[in-house]
Amino acid sequence: MNDTPTTIARLSGWRWTEVTLGLTVAAALLVPRGAMTMLAVLAFVAALEALLRCRLDGWALLKPDLVASAFLGLGLLGMFSVLWQAAPAPALQHGAALCINVLLTWLLMHCLAGADRDTHRHLARAALLGFVVGLALLLFELATEQLLHRLLFNIWPDVRPAKTTYFERNGLVVKIRFEQINRSVAMVALLAWPALVIARDVVVGTGQARRTLWGWLVLTALATAIVAQIALSGHESSKLAVLASVGIVGLAWLSNRVAGWTLRIGWLAVVALVVPLTLLAFQARLFETTALQDSGRARLIIWGVAAEKALQAPWLGVGAGSGLLLDAAEAQSAPVLAGQPIKARTGQHQHNVYLQVWYELGLAGASILLIAGWLLLDRLARLPPMSQGVLFGCFAVAASMAGFSYGLWQPWFQAAFAWSFLLAMLWTTSAAGSGGQNMPSTLDGQHNK
Repeated sequence: MNDTPTTIARLSGWRWTEVTLGLTVAAALLVPRGAMTMLAVLAFVAALEALLRCRLDGWALLKPDLVASAFLGLGLLGMFSVLWQAAPAPALQHGAALCINVLLTWLLMHCLAGADRDTHRHLARAALLGFVVGLALLLFELATEQLLHRLLFNIWPDVRPAKTTYFERNGLVVKIRFEQINRSVAMVALLAWPALVIARDVVVGTGQARRTLWGWLVLTALATAIVAQIALSGHESSKLAVLASVGIVGLAWLSNRVAGWTLRIGWLAVVALVVPLTLLAFQARLFETTALQDSGRARLIIWGVAAEKALQAPWLGVGAGSGLLLDAAEAQSAPVLAGQPIKARTGQHQHNVYLQVWYELGLAGASILLIAGWLLLDRLARLPPMSQGVLFGCFAVAASMAGFSYGLWQPWFQAAFAWSFLLAMLWTTSAAGSGGQNMPSTLDGQHNK
């Protein structure tokens, strides 16, 4: 008797997911503001192929997971903060975006959980190809003052960003501000470790299958391109994040246990102590340190003012997104700090997710964030030992980036962390000797099932 679903599954394969993965990774690097859209496109294609292959377990999707539930809880708290927000901010929209990013990642992990290791290898290579193409185009953009983006803005004016980000002549975009490429640089930094280890397995090999000197040369060239893209940019947060991750990976090479507990203690310290530490730095007027760049001094001012305001609403905060509107309302009356790059303001966001959570969601939000990160680190520590060092490095990049760059409620920034998570998990399940045949749903540590 013909088994129609099986026949369809055999014809469909996972080819569309592979192609979509490669394209969306490249697109997310080039147009990082679309990272959430790219994640949604990939999730849709993967879900469709999983259904065709009868590999999507609807009941498993409804099974609670502590890590995913914790991050989802942070988004729900953001949504519910509409009940006490201090300004008419779109709290529902902000919280919903975080919930959607978490759920898209959850769906993707479940869709791919039914694939075997060979499929994961193909998917990992597709992701690597997309990363390499995107990185090459970004290096071209860096060398040509963002020629591709200028061409896009001139051909399709409707997609132009705010006028403050570029310069016009006779209606044509002739120059884009250098810092506009920083979002792409942040994406490169977040995806760097997964891309490098996938490339290592592809061009160098593992175990007894190690290849020639050419493989190492190719891997070195990729690492050099990543370092060049980050180093030549003006995004200091990415540079700091990568340096921090190198230290953690080096520590993990000596001892996974020590690296894991270093991250746990660091996570506890940064979430619990961010308010007093930034407040002390502000009161000590460290922003007057001339050795710091303008961006660094501005951050110290933003952090200090936000810390002061966080103490005024310590339990539930001012509400998701309210900080932006409160800052706009106080912009004209904000105190001027002589010789400093900005007034004493909180800014559009705090360039520090931990402080922003305290300011906008209070102790309740900070507690959820602390628990979510701790649970995630616990899951990482229970994965195969050979994977832990790289995964700890990925966590270090993400945690450092969250501490210095962008804001919690930017959907693309949330999705950037999801992309890093997805590529890292593709590697762990595709790597030879990983000890697992199937991809774990989220980070449940249930490898080798």
